[in-house]
Amino acid sequence: MANGHNNNITKMLGLKGFKISDTREEEDAFVIEVQVRPDRTAVCPECNSKDFYRHGKAKPRKVLHTLINGKKVYLEIHGRQ
Repeated sequence: MANGHNNNITKMLGLKGFKISDTREEEDAFVIEVQVRPDRTAVCPECNSKDFYRHGKAKPRKVLHTLINGKKVYLEIHGRQ
């Protein structure tokens, strides 16, 4: 998918902080796969250390975002744990 297309979708749907990885049209909906942009300032909630290991990826979540032309638009969010 072209970068310009991604930027337009990001602006139109207000998806600042997300990276669009794919889009697809299903029978009754549009699905936009997004990834959470990494938080470069992440710290451990226990000791405030910046040196810690994140354990894998979370299960993708599918969230209703809006309607366009009578079709539901879902965000399929892929993120880290």
